[in-house]
Amino acid sequence: MKNNIIGNNLYHARKYLDLTIEQVANILDISLQEVKDYECGSAIPDSEMIINFSKLYGILCIDILTEHNFNMSKDEKAIAELIKFKTELNKHID
Repeated sequence: MKNNIIGNNLYHARKYLDLTIEQVANILDISLQEVKDYECGSAIPDSEMIINFSKLYGILCIDILTEHNFNMSKDEKAIAELIKFKTELNKHID
């Protein structure tokens, strides 16, 4: 789904948090169709809506806008972040 990074991220973040489309629509005060359109890529959320999704899902806006893996468990994510940090640190040391 590389051609729909934003929609893919919104879908997986919602699923990761075990939220329904209806819950998201109600919380963000938008229609069910808008949520579906954002997730399938037929519409792109504006910057304000991306911020709203970010706050709702507890993630950074950059995590919505770039490839991100929401399918990992929290432990797997923590390990991946540590590996990423160590790799970046090693780049600066070398």
